[in-house]
Amino acid sequence: MFNACSIAGFDQTRDMSKLNDSCSHRLHEAVPVCAGDRMLSGQTILIVEAQFLIALDIQRVLEDFGAAQTVFTRNTPEAIDAASRWPGLALALVEVHADNQDDIVLLEGLQQAGVRLVLMASDVALRRGNAGFPASPMLIKPFTEEDLASAIRQALA
Repeated sequence: MFNACSIAGFDQTRDMSKLNDSCSHRLHEAVPVCAGDRMLSGQTILIVEAQFLIALDIQRVLEDFGAAQTVFTRNTPEAIDAASRWPGLALALVEVHADNQDDIVLLEGLQQAGVRLVLMASDVALRRGNAGFPASPMLIKPFTEEDLASAIRQALA
């Protein structure tokens, strides 16, 4: 099985047949999350994250959960430009900023396309979530792998 990654004009294909089925301890050395939990099996996921290394770490967790394909964008405008891919998405993990209208437009568009949302932010003022998207879990950076897993489960419920 292969995973095609689109990163702002950069295409990369990764061989997913060698996924490690053991537990992993990566995002901030959190409580281990076992790769046996395949809640995203075969799904395509969007990651909107400005920091490429954070996006790659999130991708690794998503792969542990069985995601087949990950689409990366660095910011909201790039994610909006990728709107043609939204109908095939099962989940989007979106970095949001306080009082950013473009973020709201993106989140509304994804939601209208039937995409489940997990919101991420560095601003602790957003820890209670986004009022316009109360059903979408909010992760405040830095977050643990277990926090990410919990937020994904909540979004998919």
